[in-house]
Amino acid sequence: MMDRAFQIAREMGYTAVFLCGESETYHGLGFCASWMFGIFHKDDPPRAGWCMAKELIPPGALEGIRGGTIEIV
Repeated sequence: MMDRAFQIAREMGYTAVFLCGESETYHGLGFCASWMFGIFHKDDPPRAGWCMAKELIPPGALEGIRGGTIEIV
């Protein structure tokens, strides 16, 4: 189901996906901590492992993206 969602997101023109959750669950789906891309959750310490990102068009979809903090609602 997640792979299909990623496919649809790519078809819609999205290049990355962000989520908050258990890192052990999502690492297997290709997610890594968003801080590795220089993107941080606004309410957490800089290296929060539970705020994650996945490049849908790797490598480099998030290269050069530096936006400070994100708020996930």
